[in-house]
Amino acid sequence: MTNITVDNKSLHYISVINLERFPFRREAKRTIKSLPINNILRHIVPTISFKRNHNGITLYWTKKIQSAQDSIEYYRIMVDNKEYGPRISPYDETKFQVNLEPGKHDCYVAVVPKDETQDTLKTNVLKIDGPREVKDSKQKKTSSFIPIQNALPQQDIPIPKLSLQTISSSAIRTNWYLDRPLPQDAYIAMYELHVRGMDFPEKMKSDESFENNGITEHVWYISKPPLEIEGISERIDYTVFVRGFFHMHGVTDIKYASSTSAELSTSRYNPLAELLIRPLLKVARASVVWSIDQSVDESLIKGYRLIVNGKPAEILAPTQHEYEFSNISPGTSYLLLYGIRYKRLFTLLIGSTNEIQVSVTSHPDWVDEKISEPVRIFCPKKPSQAKITAQQSTKPFGIAIKWQTVQTENDDIVSYKIFLDGKEREELPTNGRTSFKYEINDLKPDQTYSVYIKAVIGHKKLDGYVYQCQIESLPSNELSLKCSAPPKIPPPRLERMSPNGVDIVWDTPVEYGDAKLTGYQILKNGKAIGKQLPIEKNRASITDLEVGNRYSLQVVPLTDHPSGNAFRIGEEYDPERHFSVGPKLDIEYTDLVEIPKKIWIENITGHGAVVCWTPCNSLSSNVIPDHYKLYYWLQNETRNEATMLQVSKDVKSKELNELKSSTGYKILLEGWKRRRHNTTNDQYVVVTSSDPITFHTGSPPDPPTSFQVIACTNNAARISWDPFLEHNAEIVALRMDCIVVDETSQDNRHLTLELTPDSTEVILPNLAERTSYKVTVTAVTDEYLFENKIRDISQLSKKLKSDKWLPNKSLNLTTGGAEPATNLQFKIRNADSIQIDWTLPKAYGSTRLVGQCVRWMLENSDEHTLDVDPLTTSAVISGVLPSGFYTVNLDSIFSIKVNLESDDNNDSGRKEVRYSTSESSTLHFRTPAMCEKPELYLTGYSTKTIDLTWNKPNMFTIIDHPEKINEQVKLHRRLLGYRVDVNGEEKRALDDDQYQCTLTECLPNEEYKIQLYAKTTLQTEYLNDKLSSKNNSATDNEADETPSKKLRVRVLSEKDVLKSVHASFEFHHYVTNENTSEEKNEIKPLGKIHIRWSVTDTKNISHFILQWRSSKDLRTQQLTLGSTEKEHVLDSCDEKHFYSIDLIIVMNDGTRKQYDQLTMPIPGAPDSPKLWLVKTTDNNFIIEWSEPKSYGIPVIGFQLFIEGKKVGDIIEVNLRRAEIPSRINRTYQVNVCAVTDNPERALSALSRTLSVITTPTTNLMPTVYYDNDDNGGFDKTIARIIPVQIDSINEEKLHIDWSSFLSSKVVQAYYIQYTCLNNGDVQAIKVSKRHRHTVLKDLRPGFTYGIMVMAVDKNGGVLYTSDKTTIQMSAPPNAPWVTIRDRASDHVTIEWKPATSYGDLAVVGYKIFINNRLAAILSHDQLTYTLSNGTPCETYTVHVQALSNDKTITSPMSRSLEFTWPGIRPGVMRRIDDGQGGPVIMVWDDPKLEENDNLVAFKVFSENAATHEIRMHGDLDASTRQVQIHDLPNGKYRIWLEIQSSQYCVRARPLSVLIGRPSSMRHRRSSYDTAKCFMKKHKRYVVFDTELLFSDDRCKNFMPRMHLALLADAFGRIWDEASEMKLFQPDMFRCLLFLQSMTTLHKILFYDSKSYDETTFKKANEILHGKDKLHLTFLKSKLTEETVSEASGFDGICVFVNDTLHQTVLNELNKLNVKIIALRSAGFNNVHLETAEKHGIRVVRVPRYSPYAVAEHSIALLLALNRNMHKAFHRTKEHNFSLDGLVGVDLFGKTVGIIGTGGIGCIAINIFLGFGCKVLAHDIVPNLKYAAEKGFEYKSLDELLHESDIVSLYAPLLDSTYHLINKEAFDKMKKGAMLINTSRGGLVDSKALVDCLKSGKLRGAALDVYEFETNYFFNDYSQRVMEDDTLARLISMPNVLLTSHQAFLTEEALTNIAETTIKNFLDFFEGKELQNEVISP
Repeated sequence: MTNITVDNKSLHYISVINLERFPFRREAKRTIKSLPINNILRHIVPTISFKRNHNGITLYWTKKIQSAQDSIEYYRIMVDNKEYGPRISPYDETKFQVNLEPGKHDCYVAVVPKDETQDTLKTNVLKIDGPREVKDSKQKKTSSFIPIQNALPQQDIPIPKLSLQTISSSAIRTNWYLDRPLPQDAYIAMYELHVRGMDFPEKMKSDESFENNGITEHVWYISKPPLEIEGISERIDYTVFVRGFFHMHGVTDIKYASSTSAELSTSRYNPLAELLIRPLLKVARASVVWSIDQSVDESLIKGYRLIVNGKPAEILAPTQHEYEFSNISPGTSYLLLYGIRYKRLFTLLIGSTNEIQVSVTSHPDWVDEKISEPVRIFCPKKPSQAKITAQQSTKPFGIAIKWQTVQTENDDIVSYKIFLDGKEREELPTNGRTSFKYEINDLKPDQTYSVYIKAVIGHKKLDGYVYQCQIESLPSNELSLKCSAPPKIPPPRLERMSPNGVDIVWDTPVEYGDAKLTGYQILKNGKAIGKQLPIEKNRASITDLEVGNRYSLQVVPLTDHPSGNAFRIGEEYDPERHFSVGPKLDIEYTDLVEIPKKIWIENITGHGAVVCWTPCNSLSSNVIPDHYKLYYWLQNETRNEATMLQVSKDVKSKELNELKSSTGYKILLEGWKRRRHNTTNDQYVVVTSSDPITFHTGSPPDPPTSFQVIACTNNAARISWDPFLEHNAEIVALRMDCIVVDETSQDNRHLTLELTPDSTEVILPNLAERTSYKVTVTAVTDEYLFENKIRDISQLSKKLKSDKWLPNKSLNLTTGGAEPATNLQFKIRNADSIQIDWTLPKAYGSTRLVGQCVRWMLENSDEHTLDVDPLTTSAVISGVLPSGFYTVNLDSIFSIKVNLESDDNNDSGRKEVRYSTSESSTLHFRTPAMCEKPELYLTGYSTKTIDLTWNKPNMFTIIDHPEKINEQVKLHRRLLGYRVDVNGEEKRALDDDQYQCTLTECLPNEEYKIQLYAKTTLQTEYLNDKLSSKNNSATDNEADETPSKKLRVRVLSEKDVLKSVHASFEFHHYVTNENTSEEKNEIKPLGKIHIRWSVTDTKNISHFILQWRSSKDLRTQQLTLGSTEKEHVLDSCDEKHFYSIDLIIVMNDGTRKQYDQLTMPIPGAPDSPKLWLVKTTDNNFIIEWSEPKSYGIPVIGFQLFIEGKKVGDIIEVNLRRAEIPSRINRTYQVNVCAVTDNPERALSALSRTLSVITTPTTNLMPTVYYDNDDNGGFDKTIARIIPVQIDSINEEKLHIDWSSFLSSKVVQAYYIQYTCLNNGDVQAIKVSKRHRHTVLKDLRPGFTYGIMVMAVDKNGGVLYTSDKTTIQMSAPPNAPWVTIRDRASDHVTIEWKPATSYGDLAVVGYKIFINNRLAAILSHDQLTYTLSNGTPCETYTVHVQALSNDKTITSPMSRSLEFTWPGIRPGVMRRIDDGQGGPVIMVWDDPKLEENDNLVAFKVFSENAATHEIRMHGDLDASTRQVQIHDLPNGKYRIWLEIQSSQYCVRARPLSVLIGRPSSMRHRRSSYDTAKCFMKKHKRYVVFDTELLFSDDRCKNFMPRMHLALLADAFGRIWDEASEMKLFQPDMFRCLLFLQSMTTLHKILFYDSKSYDETTFKKANEILHGKDKLHLTFLKSKLTEETVSEASGFDGICVFVNDTLHQTVLNELNKLNVKIIALRSAGFNNVHLETAEKHGIRVVRVPRYSPYAVAEHSIALLLALNRNMHKAFHRTKEHNFSLDGLVGVDLFGKTVGIIGTGGIGCIAINIFLGFGCKVLAHDIVPNLKYAAEKGFEYKSLDELLHESDIVSLYAPLLDSTYHLINKEAFDKMKKGAMLINTSRGGLVDSKALVDCLKSGKLRGAALDVYEFETNYFFNDYSQRVMEDDTLARLISMPNVLLTSHQAFLTEEALTNIAETTIKNFLDFFEGKELQNEVISP
């Protein structure tokens, strides 16, 4: 409605609506005009308002007077001039719901009078913004109107419950809540709060007010409580009530359902006195005490209210003045207050301060209350759980524990409570201590006790009115401890008697409690002898016995318990002081056995000897041995490895055969006799041994240790060697053989020289130059002549066969010589540089390549030289090179040897020679005409053809001037044609207008490499004189060719399912007629892509999948087509882009066939041309433009535009320049566009506007500076100068400022004209007259510009100009030129010259990038960088960038320096035999070599891991990839491959193999090297003196250095090292026995380990004291058939859930002698238990590690899925704070189905019950007792699925539970249910889950497991393609939340897993019962 005032009279006008479009209008059509509104109409039309709500707005207005309502027929709500909802009666409630779509809307109400003569009236119009997005699909319904009674029954409407609170004498606070929850899909539109009373202030602010019978009523419209109302009178009673208006989601009815609260009255304000608070706290409770002032009449007090943390808690009686807070439960995180009156729970937060207040009131309804000052109660956080560890008690029959207080809690904890078997035993005060030890004594022996503690924080007063409660921690870890008692030992037994003494043995005693057995003490006749024996030793040798005496022996078990004292040597046993002693063993030391007195060796040969001895002469048969035992062993071995021969007592000698030559042996003779003990009747032996004697067998002479070339020239060599070392084999002569290595050489001479035995040097003459020889010196022995029956050395053959009695030494030498560089050629030729390449010169033998020199000369000019590195194969002639003819030569500089004297670090015997290459080349430099690389696309192929297409490449570029610095040249090129190369051969030449071709007669199944070359030449008519005159136009033969990238295409074969596939672009043919209406700016697509294909057999094809992706958005789309379809059409809208198309054939068996991808470019309009100014004169200016790049639509010409208007006809396509007439001092806006022959894209986009300002060539007006007083006029005869200030921003921007210029009125704009003085480009920009400053952008660094500012009038005439200012831009440093300085197999060194800088910039450093990653930052003076640790044959790319002192300016990247790392990369070597017997078969893959390297040979070596004997198994040629190794004894070996090439010799990584069963072998690993190093560094400790090692003081120094874990691996090597270092002593054998007794380590291999596994298991191994018992090795790879061999040498393995243990793997583990498999998980479905049991392999697991971790993770997944946490997180990370699509549901009241009620399931049930959920459960073994206790019930699986809103799985994976949740189960579930699975992936059929989610049956799924997770989980696949379509589909769904099996991953769970697993291993190796063993059913 509009108010208009006429003649001081206000008339009201309304807008009239034409209602012809309302068909149900009863009155006739009327034409309405704007008419004055009379008084009646003014009362009819209301003023409407609105409030926003969930679904739209609430529209309301105030009812008019009754007479106005009687004159109204009805109302209509109008939204966007369309009727909304039904007609509204004037007597209806005037509040209505209007649902709006997103966007802007106009809303008003049409008023229809009863008088049909009156026109329909219109209220005020509301401008409303609709919601951004419709939140619920239910709001989108537009069905017919639904009566509100059907949508929201009256009985379901909640009623507001109103409460009032008097804030002050003039203010009240209203609050209310609904008495019941809202029905589903209902929402609150708004509330009306009514306050009715006699008197209100005049300025009372409310939304509506009215008066009735003297009573005023105010109304407020609000969306939610509470509401505070100010301004009321304390002397008047007011009536207050509230109304709620409700509506339903999706219901289009505009009326609301409403309910009204009860009416409440305010009461008068009665002040009360202040409350006085006196807090009082007790030990575990908190009490608050308050009092009232005595001046207050207590009869007025109606009660007290307790307020906790600002929230009312409980109403108390008027007589109560104290309140106690109870239920502070130690171990919980909150305190509960239970309100008696309101039956509500309140919370005191643990770990924070809680504010307590008390209010008092005199009104029974609490409308007025007075609140006290707060008092604060601090409930501290629970102290951390203490961790107790077991300690040894100081007294017998007791236990002890210790613990420490957390450092941060030292001041808080006041005491600890100790609990024994669940009962509190004592409370121990801390007294300021942080470390505690507590003992419990007087316990029963051999009984287990349970112990734990709790920490206590005491109550105390803090600052002010803040008090702290007492609280206890959760129980610590619980220890089960056994009461210690002395062990009992069985009686010892006599085992052996000898002259050295007797040996006794005994059984290990039984331990009790923590009294651990530490060793034994031997008593002889009641006195202690010798040192304490270790626990591993169950036998002892007693010496110092006298023959004929009787002795009593006893064994005392020693423990670590402090109640017993250790023995001193010679001390007698005291029962009061010492440990309990074992039974006695009485022996008589008499009648020892005699042995021969003399033993000697005869007839020693290379392979044998005879041992002789004298017979025994004793007359007593009791001392004559029953037989002899002869032992012999290698001198460097121990007696334990000796060979024993049993000999009759009557034999006097024994022959030893098959001995090793050149080997030392020891022999020993023992006499043996068996007897029985008189008392125990146990059998023992009496042995007497001789002293060992040593002898050596004969051996061939040792070859020379040094055999070397002293000097070598081109034709002779001087060689020397050390003498051969004889070993009982005489040398009769020396022979020297010299043969050519290369068998293909024409020189096949065999030079032989006979030398005397004492010769040590020889000169080999008459050798060929640059030839490799093999020189061998051989010692001919007398034994060789004897064995081969040769009388004289003259009878020796020309070629000697290999024989051990012909020791020899060989070396290879190469005679000197040189070859100059070859293949000199030009690689790069441009204006900046010429790069030449050549093949490296070759130096042979002693000849050295010391340098290279490049010489070049420009025709008719001086010669230039450039010295380059000797190892460089390329050089760059840089600088600004003039055009001309160049001649380039290369000199190779060598240093050659001229005599046979040793160099001795001087070059006196050398001379330098220079070899010039015989090749030279000339070139004529010209401006290159290479264009942009053409893009070649594959559009089709078949079994014989290949279809190709391409776009015309860009013919225009701008380059730096080839002869002048900082100048550029614009190059126009003309396309001459194309040629197509196939596999490097030219196949076809094409015209310049062709854009596609087809290759025919292709061979099936062949791969072709196709390349397209664009042939171009320069259009020299547009080149100015800046270039050399020799830049003439080229002919076809001189044209430059630009190649495309190589396109690889495989032609289809007859076996392929696909026969052909083709894609083509088809243009649309639009037809426009009179009946066709088109929008003016509508852009229609040019055409479509037609794809056709054919196949060989459609019967076996299930369907086709067509995938395509546009290069514009890279979004992949796909379409499934039937097996009979043969073509499809794609709409293509992305012009000037290309589509990648894949056709996938899916067979009936599910396999997919995918072939080469098609690429179809989409035509489009050409790019806009580039336009620039060439020249201006007084009469015209010349412009030039570039040919734009075209996209399938050819350009036929160009059209000019000046001032936006077409000028002239279309310019021919081959013209690029135009001359335009002009006037001086004018501005012109010029554009140009390309014209095509396609009517749909007839013109390209306009070029960038070129502003041309024409100024006179001479200044006709005098220069006068401006006058500030214009006087309103302008004198054109005087030019005023514009002052300009120019500042540089960076190297590309300038700031231009002329703000000091005072402009005149005639100035309409400014132009800034800037001319590049380097290339002549002139540009201008326009600036508004309001601004007098601007920024010039995109300037060229280092270029010089002339800048001038001009002021112009409205006609473009120039009024004022500035002086022309010249400024040079800052230029970044030049890019460094990088070359290779040194290149070797272990390093590559690059270097560069200092980068050139300009102006004030200086180079301060360099950045090194390797493979596009920053590798180093160097200082400015570091010009080299060395790369190390490269991978052989890998390609590396290096860039260098210069840094300047301006951080914003850096140089461009240097040109890429690509090189291949030198060396050989060996192929993978593996074993393929079964390992049980026969030869070892090794195979290997092809090694990778450099391009210029050739493979020569292979050698295979083996090393015995025990003896370190190395053997070579043959020289193999380059084609061999397999070898068989024979005659290897059983044992462990390291086998490696040596690869020889023409340049390198590389040893591959050794492979450990096991031959035979490993049960009797000791497997030693890398720690041997550590032991060996130790032995060499500390030789004094290898002198194995008994006194040294068994001495207490010295042993302390020795043993820490030789850790037990080290001794376990190094034990077998100590003897060898001692022998090698000549440190052997007789007592070594005894010392080694001592060391061996301390080394018992079991090796465990962990598969599929992660970093957290290694950390937790090492810690657990240390805590459980397994560090000296278990040696842990961690492997990242999973256990598979390929990796099972890694378990060789290990006693046990530890695996995870995704490791494979099927029959094949278990069979292999059995061969490797693995005894135990430990699963670090609860599940064992990946183990074939029957096979493990068959082989005797024990399997253990972790049945319970942390059920809380898994249960909590499942709840976390549910909460995140339900409330869309994953979506919200990513939104907020992107600053998107909208809530659309994030709506969840309440868990309270939902039904949760738990499948599996084990440990995890029961914990989950407890958590869900805490959420207020109803829980149903299913299990094959129901836990009815727990169900009754917790209040849930068991149901059948069908019932559970049918009734549950949430289904969560906690069941194991068995055959019976596989795919427990399948399609049938999903069909039984509720619509909108959610599925949670943190148990096993196989429980759910994943494909059925995907189908169910796609159908919308489930609300969502949260998964931590997946049935095929083995190949993906626990690995990083972010850079790899996922092949599992089902998993990819699940991840892509928005209502699926998936984690990678991390439910168990908590610190507590990892600790429990590690400790349980380590305990499983320890129990197994200690022979204890395996509590966690898994046994096959």
